[in-house]
Amino acid sequence: MELRILGSCSGTEPMPQRHHTSVALTAGENLYLFDAGESASHTGHLLGLDFLRLRAVFISHPHIDHTGGLPNVMWLLVKKLQRKKYVMNLPTLPKYPLDEVTLCLPDERLWEGTQAFLRSVAPESLMGLIPFRESRIRDGRIFDDGIVAVEALHNAHLGVPADGDWRSFSFRILCEGRRIVYSGDVLSIRELEPFLREGCDCLLMETGHHHPWEVAQYLSQMGFEIGQLVFMHHGRDFLDKREESTQRTQAVYRKPFFVAEDGMKVIL
Repeated sequence: MELRILGSCSGTEPMPQRHHTSVALTAGENLYLFDAGESASHTGHLLGLDFLRLRAVFISHPHIDHTGGLPNVMWLLVKKLQRKKYVMNLPTLPKYPLDEVTLCLPDERLWEGTQAFLRSVAPESLMGLIPFRESRIRDGRIFDDGIVAVEALHNAHLGVPADGDWRSFSFRILCEGRRIVYSGDVLSIRELEPFLREGCDCLLMETGHHHPWEVAQYLSQMGFEIGQLVFMHHGRDFLDKREESTQRTQAVYRKPFFVAEDGMKVIL
């Protein structure tokens, strides 16, 4: 089991060697995608990830730096099927090797818009090759295929909805006896406490809205059992002052931590 950072940047203007947020989890022969920034499929494909093994996509919230690459992920599946037909000289396009791709989304309009866009650029016959199943994210367990289970926990990154219809979430990923916490974007690190109290083998924590040294100090004070701490979803404040931020974090966090780079591999 391993994680690949496909995009390590928050929703800033384009930055050199960095793309918007996306993380791929490989478990067994399956691939799972957490958020889909604008270059998710491009980066993943060039890293050698087989998107025909894609089992599920989880979108933390409907901001463009987390969703901009979703249509291209879907389109890559179609193009890879076409390529497989050409290389293998098949008379018809092969069937998708998995039963379906589950799309766990915080807002049904994301899938409605993605489908509308793809139908405008691709024949319906091609798009029908990929069986997608859209599922609206709520608190609790949202996915379990016997290999990977994912739990969702709402946060107030988009504010507190008057009607209780939360549209921003953090995830806990359970796989091979390990726990991975994926912060998404949070208003406060304290929103992750229900996941962190039980400890985790890896915490993927955003720095787009939080100083990493403040996060590290909080984690140390609370005494949470954190295996690997990986800072990602970097904002300009961090990127412009990376050395200073890293030094301040090292001063309050006595364990190793990592600063995510595009293409980085995290082994669990």
